[in-house]
Amino acid sequence: MKQLATITGLALSVSFGASSASAENLLFNSFVPQGSIYYTHGIATFKQAVEEASGGDLTIDITPSTLAPADAQPEMLQTGVADIAIFATSWHAEQFVLSDVSALPFSGESSEAASVATWRTHEEYFAETPPFPGVKMLGFFRLTPKTMFTVDQEIKSPADIAGLKVQTITANGAAIVEALGGIAVERPQVHSYEMLNSRVVDATFTEFPSLFGFKSSELVNHVYEMPQTGVASIVAIGMNEDRFNALSEEHQAAIMSASGEVWARTIGGEWDNRMPKLRDTLTGEGATLNRASDDMLDPIKDTLDGFTAAWMEAAKGLGVDAEAARAYYLEQFEAVDAE
Repeated sequence: MKQLATITGLALSVSFGASSASAENLLFNSFVPQGSIYYTHGIATFKQAVEEASGGDLTIDITPSTLAPADAQPEMLQTGVADIAIFATSWHAEQFVLSDVSALPFSGESSEAASVATWRTHEEYFAETPPFPGVKMLGFFRLTPKTMFTVDQEIKSPADIAGLKVQTITANGAAIVEALGGIAVERPQVHSYEMLNSRVVDATFTEFPSLFGFKSSELVNHVYEMPQTGVASIVAIGMNEDRFNALSEEHQAAIMSASGEVWARTIGGEWDNRMPKLRDTLTGEGATLNRASDDMLDPIKDTLDGFTAAWMEAAKGLGVDAEAARAYYLEQFEAVDAE
């Protein structure tokens, strides 16, 4: 209720500006650092693509600071405070069950392939089940599977995670940490630096670009990769549906030309490009790097299998052919990854 009240207050405070703006101008809310990939390749490139596609007739303004809390972006779109926004689906796990088709164990490492496959699967199987009424989904970006970054403890096998306090983003990430005997502390990645620096946590379960994007890399000395778990964050881009419907067909087409698979390839491709460079940067500065083999994850096989089983059950409960959707995702991932 507090969040919604805040959003409502914001809606009132910016409503005059929104109503007086040109019908050919849209407002994109941003809560991320301007130097982060989420901004440069998720927001700024979208703005550029839309404006170019419309010949400059449809423009997008990006907010200098956020108009709502990071975890309240969909609600902000519903109320019309801003027209477009990006947000992590993990903050709204109950609503975004279906898009987790690409965040199950053994879902592939490539962000670009996973992002494109997630969008194609959404279009093929999930489009009739909108996660947030009043919000038109424009795209999904599945990050690479999460990696364990620690300050002091080198991890050579999953058993070394026991006893560590680990910042996690997703529910499945927390489940992995706890299954390995660690203590999960669920907080948005924006808090990673302060938590690691103050030793509130011993580690963060995130990705190389996020680690560098939120300035936490300088605190990390050890890296442990476990991509087989499939634990991955998904970032969505959405738009106020009424605002979209009010646009001309030409401007709707400009929006869609920068969305979906195009958006997935733009940000997912850049994410994949940065991964090895950032890994080399961190190890070049002295960080240790270890990687789990498949057999190392045998002790948590039941946990991993449980992720898939729970998703299948939830998807079926929403009227989706879960087996077909999952198989389709894997087929599309392999096709894009092989390009």
